[in-house]
Amino acid sequence: MPIIAPDTTRAVPTGSIEVLSQEISDEEGMYRIRNRQQVYYLTISTDVFDEDTMCRPYLLLPQLPSLSDMPSRKIKLARNEDGSLAVTACHDPLQEITFIWHEKRIDVLSLPRIKRLRSGVFETLYEG
Repeated sequence: MPIIAPDTTRAVPTGSIEVLSQEISDEEGMYRIRNRQQVYYLTISTDVFDEDTMCRPYLLLPQLPSLSDMPSRKIKLARNEDGSLAVTACHDPLQEITFIWHEKRIDVLSLPRIKRLRSGVFETLYEG
């Protein structure tokens, strides 16, 4: 897996990025993050950021390197021995859905958000 030097001068604009889901254990945090119209899967070792940053998206997002330049959608963040941030692109294929129970396919990231109901839940409008 290639190591990518993070461009810390180009931080992610927090208005165009959101954490869709997160799961944090004692060893790592796993995040599904939407950046504009793309979804990224980040695995971050728990020694990269402090516990508050790992648990709170509003603290985590400004600390991330620019995701737009990443060659893969699966990314691992860790610390090098010198303490610098190590960003690794993983080219393992993502799991895919093999059974589709409905003939219509909808790009949910393209739907307009009408109203925010609660964190991560929005009312939207489709064909009408």
